[in-house]
Amino acid sequence: MAAVNGLAYGGGCELVLISDIAIASEEAKFALPEARIGAWVPIFSVFGPVLVGHKAAHEMLMSTEPISSHRAMELGLVNRVVPNDQVREATVELAGKIMISAPTSLRITKETVNQYLVRHLSEFYIACKRFWHETTKTEDYMEGASAFLEKRPPQYKGR
Repeated sequence: MAAVNGLAYGGGCELVLISDIAIASEEAKFALPEARIGAWVPIFSVFGPVLVGHKAAHEMLMSTEPISSHRAMELGLVNRVVPNDQVREATVELAGKIMISAPTSLRITKETVNQYLVRHLSEFYIACKRFWHETTKTEDYMEGASAFLEKRPPQYKGR
């Protein structure tokens, strides 16, 4: 379970994506800003199209713009949106409801629902190795990282 009461950017957004259940505050924001520094977003690139939809994944990955918790719920990135001061309470309450069920039933349910993700882990690993190394060796990646650290706009060259 994920409970988001603030910003879930980059890897944080990816953790929410692969969580079984996610609850967010009304003010939570989700974004994948990696493209702005020339980086690749591995988990969301592979699983996002299946879990939030092809077009929504493309928009989040390419625009890098934050989305609201309500938009995240529309996409299926989060299950519920609650007032800011109720995120912990709502998460604990839902966890309690889940915990009264039979552990074996929950395990089998989780395995069944997550079949797609598990079945594609080897493809994910291969893609990660290839694209991570390919991305981090580009001039654009180096420029993006330098520009970020120097707090200036990047000057990308497409290589």
